[in-house]
Amino acid sequence: MVFRKSDKKQFHDQVGYLIYDKANQTIYNSFCIPRAVCVVATGKPDATLTLTAQNVGIGQSDYMAANDKTEKFTVTYELSGNTMQYTQETILHVYGKPFTHTDISTLTRVKE
Repeated sequence: MVFRKSDKKQFHDQVGYLIYDKANQTIYNSFCIPRAVCVVATGKPDATLTLTAQNVGIGQSDYMAANDKTEKFTVTYELSGNTMQYTQETILHVYGKPFTHTDISTLTRVKE
């Protein structure tokens, strides 16, 4: 969930899943955001896990494709002890202009 700094009201959320396909040694990250965009990013398990979606891995409404088209999504996870760092990059075209949105965070396990 994402909240505005000015009034602390939520303006974005997404629900998703990480799925492991053991037979094909592939990890999928599938999620949808409420602005009519759904992503299925794929990658192979490794010490650093990178999942990517482009073209067929991105579904979006006609409105979004015309105004805020998502062209590529990449997320990288790095595990170390009780922490997981992720870097997420979304490449968009917002009203015809290129725009890159990047999120980086570190999550720490506090209890087992």
